[in-house]
Amino acid sequence: MAKTMLKIPDRVLLTLFIAGFGFSVLSIFFLDRFAYEIIRPAFASQQVLWQNITYLGDSEWMAILTLAIIATGLVLNYFQPRPLWVKMWRYGTFLFIPAAIAGISALLLKNMIGRARPYVFDTEGPLGFSPFAFENNFAGFPSGHTTMAFAFATMLAILFPRLAAPAFAIAILAGFSRMAVNAHYLGDVIFGATFGTIVTIFAAKKLATKFKYRT
Repeated sequence: MAKTMLKIPDRVLLTLFIAGFGFSVLSIFFLDRFAYEIIRPAFASQQVLWQNITYLGDSEWMAILTLAIIATGLVLNYFQPRPLWVKMWRYGTFLFIPAAIAGISALLLKNMIGRARPYVFDTEGPLGFSPFAFENNFAGFPSGHTTMAFAFATMLAILFPRLAAPAFAIAILAGFSRMAVNAHYLGDVIFGATFGTIVTIFAAKKLATKFKYRT
C-alpha cells in the first residue's frame, strides 16, 4: 500500500474520506458515550504515561524535525553542492508541506465545528456543539494530534515504505492516547485519522511532480 499511495485515484480517496467521516458521525451518536464510559475509568490512574504518549501526535516536534532536515540540506548544498543534499531538502520539504496542510486544515475545521471535549462531559455530553466558538473546550472534532500523527505517518510511508508499519502503529497509539487522556471522543479520533491520511495523500499527489518524487 505504501508504495502506491500516490497512485490511488482521487475518486477512491474521496470515497474513503466520506466513509471515514460517515463512520465518525455514527460514532458521535452511537459509540462515543459508550467508549467514553469504558476508557475514562480504565486509564484514569495512568494519566502521566498517556500524557507522555500523546506527545507523539504533537505537531511541534514534527515541524522542528522536518525544518531541521530542510535547513541542513540547504546549508550543506550551499557549501558543497551534491545531489544527496538536494534530495535531502526536497524530501524534507515534501514531508513537511502535505502534513502541514492537513494539520492546519484540521485546526480550522475543529474550531468551526466546535464540538465539546470529553472533559466537559458533565455539562455538554457527547452531543455538545458550539460552532465558531474558538475555545479549547469546543475544539474536539477532529482530533488535531491524531490528524498530525496520521499525516506524518502517511508521508513517512510514501517516502520510506519500510517505515509504514511502525509509523502507522505509532499514529494509532497517539490517537488512542487522546481518548486515554480524556481530550477526545472516539469519533474525533476516527475522523482525525481519516482527515490526516486522506488529505495528506491528496496534497502529496499534487506536489509530487514539483518535488520530483516518484513512487
